[in-house]
Amino acid sequence: MKKTLSGKRISLMISGWMLALVFAVPYIHMLLTALKPLDEVLTIPTTYTPTTWAWDNFTGVWKEIPLATFIKSSLIISLSATLIVIAIAIPAAYYAARN
Repeated sequence: MKKTLSGKRISLMISGWMLALVFAVPYIHMLLTALKPLDEVLTIPTTYTPTTWAWDNFTGVWKEIPLATFIKSSLIISLSATLIVIAIAIPAAYYAARN
């Protein structure tokens, strides 16, 4: 069974792809900027794609700052906040369902 493409379906598909592109562009820009060397990031006018790819930026960040400690702290805080919200929400949901 083959579905036919109507005008409404095509416009919804195009709108969906355009919206996905709008949300994806900042992440693509962030990734491309992370792959540029520092002197290329600071040049004016800027370029969108790196002329030289600096893959060592990703390993260099682990040497420059205590990133593992920051990630561990973020994980502890987010898990604690989630557990507190769940501990409050479960009794509240039970009360709301009973009344």
